[in-house]
Amino acid sequence: MLSRWQGGLGALAVTLVACALVVLARAVAAQAAIVTGQAIRSSQAVSQVLAGSGDHETAGDEFRTYMMMLLVAAPVLIDARTSRNFLEQAQSLGGEMVRALAAARSPGPGGYPPGRLDDAVRQLRNASAPLLQMLDPETRQAVRGDQPG
Repeated sequence: MLSRWQGGLGALAVTLVACALVVLARAVAAQAAIVTGQAIRSSQAVSQVLAGSGDHETAGDEFRTYMMMLLVAAPVLIDARTSRNFLEQAQSLGGEMVRALAAARSPGPGGYPPGRLDDAVRQLRNASAPLLQMLDPETRQAVRGDQPG
């Protein structure tokens, strides 16, 4: 039988572990929010280049920033299935942006279909939804780019 001291210490340890898990879950959600926000900015800049109204250098800068953020966030996102799925979708979006920027540099027949980039962004948003549920509504709204009602 455990003494009172050992039982109290065990309860404290369980409480600390539970608090750490909550903090880690929010850290994952925060990283997902940051990556999603930059993904949206980057994909918009790339889409503008595809449409002929954007600056290729600015889009490249946004893309590089996105990939750096993804590189920094990867260790936090890789541990759990849901966050790993988000990471995979974020990497896939990065690949689509590379293809789109390359196609914009050398326009010609069979160029990059703009709907393809939109689909990749949509998939990233869908993958981010379960992670962003841990954040307060205002933060989720800001990440989605919605205007307050």
